[in-house]
Amino acid sequence: MKHILVFLFLFNCCFSQNIELSLANKNYDSQNFKEAIYWYTKYLDKNDTSAYSYCLRAVCYSLIGDSVKAMEDFNKALSLDKKNPKIFYQLGQFHFFNKKFKTAITNYNEALKIKERPEYYHGKALSYFMLRDVNSAIDNETKSILIDSTYSEAIANRGYYYYLLEKNTLSLKDLNSAIKLNPKDFVSYANRAMTYLKIGKKEEAVSDLSSALSIKPDADDLLIKRGELYLELNKKDEACTDYMNAVKLNSKIKTNKKFCVN
Repeated sequence: MKHILVFLFLFNCCFSQNIELSLANKNYDSQNFKEAIYWYTKYLDKNDTSAYSYCLRAVCYSLIGDSVKAMEDFNKALSLDKKNPKIFYQLGQFHFFNKKFKTAITNYNEALKIKERPEYYHGKALSYFMLRDVNSAIDNETKSILIDSTYSEAIANRGYYYYLLEKNTLSLKDLNSAIKLNPKDFVSYANRAMTYLKIGKKEEAVSDLSSALSIKPDADDLLIKRGELYLELNKKDEACTDYMNAVKLNSKIKTNKKFCVN
């Protein structure tokens, strides 16, 4: 009987802890970060050697704006486990969103020393881009794509970086691939439109801006850009309509009589 009671006690403890971790992860996935913190804390009170749980709680603290507690949890996680690349990656993300891009790169590199993952290279690429090192951003997106050829975000970003360097053929190739992989990515349509403009293809640019606006109809900047193109193509009614719709969305847009003339 004693052995049965001990077994039941241990079972109940383990079951309770698993429920707490499950609820923490569920709330994390649902972006209920304060609730996730509550359940991670309950779990960690009984399992204070769970490095990745500290890491995830750190992410939650970061996303509700408590950077101090986030760093405390990241440091605790690393003190328990320096061989988990996910912890370094999440710490890189934390520094990236706090605009410490060089520190972010250092942590992405630590993650990559342990395991090569496309998102780690992608994080580096974004950091290099924010540091205005477009060539390094391209190099790292390329490494990301070599690991995962279907990583549409990396392909789309590399296409944009090529656009910035006026490598229009490469830009179009990547943006075509990105749109094929993710037809709902309005940003890729908008960026491809800008690339088409660079090579003088105004009709194609209008078509892509229209595709972007079909996905995100409240993008007033894209309405203005398409309106400008309509004017250049002598489609005055369409230009006026785009301008008026943009003003409805954003009252701060300055009056510009060129769009609507008799």
